[in-house]
Amino acid sequence: MTVTPISAPCTLEIAYKAGGLSHTLQMFCDGAYNSGTSTWQIKAKQTGTWLAPVNKVADVVDLLKVLFKTTASFDTWTLYENSAGVKIPRAQGSIGVYGTSTAAEAAYIQYTHYFRDTSYKPMKFILLGLTSVSIGRWAYSAMSGGEKALVDDILNTASGHVGEWITSRGFNSPASFLAVTSTANRMSRRRLSIE
Repeated sequence: MTVTPISAPCTLEIAYKAGGLSHTLQMFCDGAYNSGTSTWQIKAKQTGTWLAPVNKVADVVDLLKVLFKTTASFDTWTLYENSAGVKIPRAQGSIGVYGTSTAAEAAYIQYTHYFRDTSYKPMKFILLGLTSVSIGRWAYSAMSGGEKALVDDILNTASGHVGEWITSRGFNSPASFLAVTSTANRMSRRRLSIE
């Protein structure tokens, strides 16, 4: 008997430490409990295929680790079901991967990657604690190789790419990249006693 999971809005969170602070990367997706396999899974938007969250976390971390210093650690992940404004944890696991860059950390810098989804609505991918100290706004052509690889993977809806399953808050697929900005993150600065 084939069991078809009922899709539900979910949030996949990756907990990581960088620049001496703890952070959480949030990504939206369609998820569901598959009673046939007794697991929570993530839905591929283009094909409707159901994917194991642990594999999708590994894909994201492989892209991110080159952007973080060797002291940064990706620790745990949790898949939450978003139900009536409440986040309910449905699946979780350990990661145990470290950054690979030897560049200096910019603990209080927030990098916001701006996209448009298939409904032309804004979509953001926010990272804290990367290995750069530049403040500004860049188009794709001015980004580093690691950042370009991340953006390319988010926009690629083929199997095995982040774009296969990541969505905007409206649960639409990413469609185009606009720019990346870096700004001083006031909360991180306060937590580091910089302000």
